[in-house]
Amino acid sequence: MSPLLQLSWAFALRLLRDRLILFWTLLFPAGLFMIFVYAFVGREQSGAFISSGIVDQLANVAVMSVVANGLFSAGAFIAQDRAAGVIRRFYVSGFSSYQVLTATLLRQGVLTLVSSAVLVAMAVVVNRGRLPISLTGFCLISFLGASAYGGIGLVVAAIARSPEAAGTLANLIYFPSLFLSGAMIPMESLPPVITDVRWILPGFYIRELFYWLNHYHDGTVSPAAGGALLAGFAVIGYAAAAWLFRWE
Repeated sequence: MSPLLQLSWAFALRLLRDRLILFWTLLFPAGLFMIFVYAFVGREQSGAFISSGIVDQLANVAVMSVVANGLFSAGAFIAQDRAAGVIRRFYVSGFSSYQVLTATLLRQGVLTLVSSAVLVAMAVVVNRGRLPISLTGFCLISFLGASAYGGIGLVVAAIARSPEAAGTLANLIYFPSLFLSGAMIPMESLPPVITDVRWILPGFYIRELFYWLNHYHDGTVSPAAGGALLAGFAVIGYAAAAWLFRWE
């Protein structure tokens, strides 16, 4: 097994032992999705939920989950490991900073795909056994979004001097990302001075891609442009994190 795969496997095992992270990344989004469906989605005459409404709430919860996974499960994870001396032990064992960062993003990508699959499975359940959205498209958008915010999370971990500071910085990015994406509040309800800056955060593009996947509309961002921008955020974040990386 290559050193990169060994490190990714070690990160994955540590993640599986952290029940709190598993709750927030897997169980909580699924429960939140069910609450949103029963609270906000209308029903057809047959009593079934309206499929488009299910997908809209699926997209909203997915944005929240993807942003949180990238910022906290990736960025805060590194900050905690550095404070505990775990990152320093990787250096002593001969691993490079690039291997540590890449393994973190790989583990984050797998976690995001599992979380996405759980959300889609819940959507199938409430949609009476029918798949209401493209599973491939949904997982691809989730993966790109998590990579974008994972890169930002790694930068946060690099500049923060403690796990507490990393958590504070992550929250300062997390909540604006949700508001400016339209996942929590419709963009039409926000004043123009706020909506005009929505372009600077990846959350907006994640929500736009999910909306396009559901409605196939000619929105403000095309699928190709949105995907390219999310990939760009991921690459820039990774490069910045590699440049700012600290072992201790």
